Amino acid sequence: MDKGLGELMKKLIIGQHTVWAKKWDTDEATALPLLSDCFYYLHNEVELLSGVTLERIIEIVCQNLYLYEIVLTPIIPIREIIEEIGDIPKEDFQYLLLERFAEQFNDEFEDSIGFYAIGQYGQRYNVSFSPLYNLKHLELKMCNQYTLWKHDTKNFRGQEIALGNKSITWLELLYAIFWELSWNGTPEQRNKELKKWDDLWDEAT
Repeated sequence: MDKGLGELMKKLIIGQHTVWAKKWDTDEATALPLLSDCFYYLHNEVELLSGVTLERIIEIVCQNLYLYEIVLTPIIPIREIIEEIGDIPKEDFQYLLLERFAEQFNDEFEDSIGFYAIGQYGQRYNVSFSPLYNLKHLELKMCNQYTLWKHDTKNFRGQEIALGNKSITWLELLYAIFWELSWNGTPEQRNKELKKWDDLWDEAT
């Protein structure tokens, strides 16, 4: 696979069983012969078809040695996160959501992608304390609607402004997921942090 091919493509389309690359100048989409070819499309827009789970994303990552070892491992304890095993606790999680947004504090502007678990009634849950094995069976969805939150630091109120749509790249998707899952470090560090918060809660109640 020519490394320059990614520059000619508009979009990486991920399905449950096949991954396609779609060209800029046509509607033609070509199935990738190898999952490892996804490495060449890191900076291309990504689209998730219905039914794609987080486990499918993990499968693709594990088939990409360069992506796994060179792109993600230096900044994220990805091996520990992926290899952690355990019983799946019962949670009110319906699916997972990636959402692009921006925040403005006075003159500072920050562009971000949020990664959440969505509950039965649409409520959002932080997943930084959730092990991967508790999430990977869930469908992964994306919202490309781009929203700006302008924060008034004087009265702590925010103004929501819709900025249209803005796509998410394959690399941004991966970083958003694994950055959130590794927010508290390795699984061992995460469990220690969770216990600390549980102890504080017990003391307060």
